[in-house]
Amino acid sequence: MRRTALLCPGAAAVVNSPAAAAGTNWNEEGTTVSSIYLPWNASRARQRDAERARQNRAEIVRELSWGRVSRRDLIKWGLFTSAGLLAPIRGLNPFVGTASADDFGGPRSPLFGVQPFTQPMPRFDVLPRNPLTGMTPYPQAYANESLIPVDPLLGGGYGPCEGRPPGTVWAHQRWDEFPPAVCVEATQAPATTNFRYDPQVASSVNSGIDPSQGLPLRFHPNLPTQNPSSVWTFNGTIPPKLVQGRYGEPILFRHHNGLPADVRQNGGFGRHTLSTHEHNGHHGAENDCFTGAYFFPNQFYDYHWPIVLAGRFSMNTGATDRMASTPDGGGGLINVPGDWHETMSTHWFHDHMFSFTSQNVYKGVAAMFNIYSGLDRGNEEVNDGVNLRLPSGSAAWTPRRCCRFVSVTTCAEASIWSPELGSATGEACPRTANPNRKTALLRPIFATRCLSRKLTHYRSSSHSVLETK
Repeated sequence: MRRTALLCPGAAAVVNSPAAAAGTNWNEEGTTVSSIYLPWNASRARQRDAERARQNRAEIVRELSWGRVSRRDLIKWGLFTSAGLLAPIRGLNPFVGTASADDFGGPRSPLFGVQPFTQPMPRFDVLPRNPLTGMTPYPQAYANESLIPVDPLLGGGYGPCEGRPPGTVWAHQRWDEFPPAVCVEATQAPATTNFRYDPQVASSVNSGIDPSQGLPLRFHPNLPTQNPSSVWTFNGTIPPKLVQGRYGEPILFRHHNGLPADVRQNGGFGRHTLSTHEHNGHHGAENDCFTGAYFFPNQFYDYHWPIVLAGRFSMNTGATDRMASTPDGGGGLINVPGDWHETMSTHWFHDHMFSFTSQNVYKGVAAMFNIYSGLDRGNEEVNDGVNLRLPSGSAAWTPRRCCRFVSVTTCAEASIWSPELGSATGEACPRTANPNRKTALLRPIFATRCLSRKLTHYRSSSHSVLETK
């Protein structure tokens, strides 16, 4: 078979490449799949050629990630085009056939006997919401420049504990106006077993998964457990993480870098420096992950997410429009300033490291962020003229219950091969979203089967930020 464990199965993948125009192929099961992979009946010689080409590409990626070559070098050598694309060279580019065969494409992924739609997809792992009082060091508007030892592999000596650049330009904007109400912490770490899985729903609405049992980092019980150098996720575990927030409640997200100091301990791809982007967020530039403002292993970066509506300083400034509101935690609403048309609900955050965004996201530096509002409260039974009553169940918004609203939105880091969603009845209904355009790892699972309720696609399209200084 020429399916891959990293593409959405059950439907042909859409690929923006010349290969996509070559037509759709079929595997031996009669299912359409992407033409970027070799057909199931390709000869062994052609499979060997494709595997050699894959190894050549992997070597280039490895040398880039280790810093031993640059993209400029690859362009000068004729391996990359001036646009940064892989040059159309036989034995390197998967879209160029060999002299002995017309077919082209990448080698087929081993499936280890895995069958589609046999493995439940776990719900997200919800990150705790904590008060700031217990944080050490305590958050501040300006970057924390307290000195810590620097690993000899990173130069040795001492350096600042926070990776945010110092000075006024990188200080959190409107810190006193929007002081963080809650803190969420996570550490980017190599793959390990999850002994702290917190889906915040009963096992009966989570495919019968017992969270007290450790979840090793593998994408299916029959697939190999991933090496620590292969996958770097939040807290080093799966399922993917979920942050919960609501409008009018600023969040301090402290992102720790727990990755290896040795840049070569990366399995051949990914860079151990990070820059976290809260995708589509209305934040100041210092919190929107400028690609060059990255932080190193053993450092942290405090991101200040005000969680405000766009237009806050120019529209509905008196917070008189009931449509612009947020849950109060007790079933009611609190009005907030801003344009309610700009309300967003399903976000994700991911790495934005310069030159390594795709590699780091592919490696696992991505998580989900639900933002609750008067329009989207996680309770479809509320019919007050404000709530959109999106499929959510009947639980009112509280920090412990709101994960019932969007419970399986992306991917599938935890169950990549045709995952099956368990029954979602009454108070817990899954919803899908498409928060990513960068890598195949986080493609939405449109091929999944929801046993009892329809999946609803909902994604915001606005993109504006807080007013700058």
